[in-house]
Amino acid sequence: MTLQPDNYARYDAFVGFAESLDPATMVAIYLRFYPLLQQEYRAMGFPNAHFNDRVVEAIDDMLTAPEVTGPIRLTQPQVHYRFADPLLEKLSAGRKIMIRVGPAHAARIKQVLRALRAELVRRSGRPAEHQRPPGHAPSGRGRAVVLRARAQGHGQGCVPGSDG
Repeated sequence: MTLQPDNYARYDAFVGFAESLDPATMVAIYLRFYPLLQQEYRAMGFPNAHFNDRVVEAIDDMLTAPEVTGPIRLTQPQVHYRFADPLLEKLSAGRKIMIRVGPAHAARIKQVLRALRAELVRRSGRPAEHQRPPGHAPSGRGRAVVLRARAQGHGQGCVPGSDG
């Protein structure tokens, strides 16, 4: 059994929705809720990690999803389908979905992700490889520093040297 091009059509609405979103508005919403996202990310068991680092990693991961040519064989060992190729099956969930949506949709989603990532970088005023949300600064170890003042509604200053 192979992944059929007809399958890609089920992602039409999602891809159209993603393309309809304004990156500036999306980043503004993300930044508005970032303190809560960071709080919950830490509560999930990542006390020294920063949610924005993970967001950027996930975007970058999907942007580097392979473009598979030729038939993509599938297996169905239980309910869900899996890639028959172990190299494809070992890919991250983000990269797998980029294959499952089909090459045309993947290209369109990558365009959306590039715009979103560029807006994150623009809003922070930092190079892409050092992206953090506005209100964050690197610590001596190169990790983001959460601005407690901003999280508490006291503006956008930074707290250098704090591990937040």
